[in-house]
Amino acid sequence: MAMQSTTRRAKSLDRFCEWRARRLGALRDGRPRSKSMLLAADPAIRPRWLLSLLAATLLVFTACGSYDRFSSGGKAGEPQAAGGATGSEGSAATWLRLPDAPTARTEVGAAHHNGIIFVAGGIAVGDGSGRVLRTFEAFDVAASTWSKLPELPEPRHHAAVAAVDGVVYVVGGYSDMAFTPSAKVYAYEVETRKWREAPPLPEAVGAGGAAVLDGKVYFVGGAGKDRKPSSRLYVLGDSAWRRLADMPTPREHLGVAATSSFLYALGGRFPITSVAERYDPEEDKWESLPPKPTARGGVAGAGVGGRFACVAGGEDEQRTYADAECFDETTGGWVVLPPMAVARHGLAAAGTDRQFFTIAGGDRPGLAETAVVESISPGPEPEVG
Repeated sequence: MAMQSTTRRAKSLDRFCEWRARRLGALRDGRPRSKSMLLAADPAIRPRWLLSLLAATLLVFTACGSYDRFSSGGKAGEPQAAGGATGSEGSAATWLRLPDAPTARTEVGAAHHNGIIFVAGGIAVGDGSGRVLRTFEAFDVAASTWSKLPELPEPRHHAAVAAVDGVVYVVGGYSDMAFTPSAKVYAYEVETRKWREAPPLPEAVGAGGAAVLDGKVYFVGGAGKDRKPSSRLYVLGDSAWRRLADMPTPREHLGVAATSSFLYALGGRFPITSVAERYDPEEDKWESLPPKPTARGGVAGAGVGGRFACVAGGEDEQRTYADAECFDETTGGWVVLPPMAVARHGLAAAGTDRQFFTIAGGDRPGLAETAVVESISPGPEPEVG
């Protein structure tokens, strides 16, 4: 009987704490409040109501803090992975707002290399018609400062960016507001501060993604002259790109990230999808992963610490997203991060040993721009690859 009573109390606590979580979500989302909440607006009863609320809140969070901790299998407030990943209210991580980029833009690319985040191209919205940029800027992570660098040889938006061995590669993209895809690849030598042409892609592609794995530059997805999403994967060799195993799900406007072992393709469109897949370079094979928590296109991805494949932002037909998630390679599941302070699509992303950065992008569907820069740590102690 004692065991049955304990079980009933546990189930009641479960139901109550689930209700509490839904109520907190309603307050954050601005949904209609309950009548008891509206009573707090009455000056005559506000003091008594607030004292009662304070006492009840202490009791609730003591009980539900334990519920959160034990039902999730971790510490209360700690980000969890896998199918039962906690949402933003359960994550100890927070986004840090950093100095704005010098240039507001959207459909931009970025990559991290040796403490510097390089940000290339994009669209300046201006009067709404859009202007394709040659702009190339650098963010010093340690100093938290921006600097201007020599401009791209040609304007470019929706380009993929990757950096390795002192070279920043700007791969493909669109060259004008007619969205004409390009096969050109430009390489920026960090030491000499000069641009040169690198081997071109085998085809003209925009809105694909690039990342560095085992010292090699990979490019996947995007859309070509036929506007159809691509599944093709290429790796850059000494003098040319080589085609590898096709990605199972053709996509463009996807997030691409690399960890110590795999290349990840996350979300994208068309249609807008939550598909997550990763490529094993040793086997030249792709495998499917648990889908992203939300389906979005226009996202940006980056690897963090050799362990996390992170993706943020995006849009669908109705809205722009502030959502951010990381696939944790050590647990095989998703860590759901708190939402960014500013929802964006067409943003850029970069990752360091500890931090995931999001840069610029549009704050509403369609042609919009920001200069917003934010960063977050996806885990308490990411493993450095």
